Amino acid sequence: MIDKNARITILTSTYNRPESLKKLYKSLCQQTDKRMVWWIVDDGSTVAVSPTVNQLISNNNDFEIKYTVLKNGGKHRALNAIIPKIVTDLTVIVDDDDLLVDDAIETILKDYEVAKQENIGSLIYERGKMQNVPLQPLPNKIDFGRRYWYLLNHHISGDFTDVFVTKCLQKFRLPEFKNEKFISEGPLYVEFSKVFRSKFIKKIICVGAYQPNGLTNSIRKLEIENPNGAIYEQMLYLAQENTPLFYRIKKSVLVGRISAFIKKSPLKNNIIRNKKEINLLIMMSYYMYGFLLKLKEVL
Repeated sequence: MIDKNARITILTSTYNRPESLKKLYKSLCQQTDKRMVWWIVDDGSTVAVSPTVNQLISNNNDFEIKYTVLKNGGKHRALNAIIPKIVTDLTVIVDDDDLLVDDAIETILKDYEVAKQENIGSLIYERGKMQNVPLQPLPNKIDFGRRYWYLLNHHISGDFTDVFVTKCLQKFRLPEFKNEKFISEGPLYVEFSKVFRSKFIKKIICVGAYQPNGLTNSIRKLEIENPNGAIYEQMLYLAQENTPLFYRIKKSVLVGRISAFIKKSPLKNNIIRNKKEINLLIMMSYYMYGFLLKLKEVL
């Protein structure tokens, strides 16, 4: 029986991982509160995912499962396609190799009842290596802030579980670049932070072990293969006010590195031309990596 009072959509983009979907499904079946919709978006898998999903849908579920198949274009395009269609109050993006703890939905809905009186756009929870071991701990007290600057100011990096107020999330789209299939969700977090506050809650609701072929372990390779999106993202970080110097240096070096690999001047993509000190850092990194790449060819 489908719960017509669903309050939250769990949005999962999947590619060639039917077995992982089964594990995530099991964690959803164990939820103490099932007022949810699980929306699976197949990003053009090359292995048979549909039989697995259809089998899960045919079970006697007490929550709704939606299934959409798209042409392979990357997770960001899948999110852009589906997010405008979501009708529940809340949306959480859960990867196909993640699991929700048993009371995740119950926790979110209880916290949201309080948070919606506080004019926030998202709830942010810790993500766990295991149920009681966070990848990156949040401060001990429940706190509020604008995501991008809050994490920088608290010297926190890593992955978290963002639960968005759907109508707030629907104001944004991830950028898409021709012939590129990857960009991280970083630009979404930056733009979201400019408009909405978030509530940070020290609790793990999602657990995930990184897969050897997953996005996290192959991020640098993906950035080289999708340079326009990667450079756009780093330039976006560099353009933000109050971004710490060390972080600016780190991102400048990354822009120079990617640009050297694709043999294209980074300033052609530069959205911060008026910041001369950043341009200098980028160009120094660009020429340094270009020299190292040429040296490698000689050797």
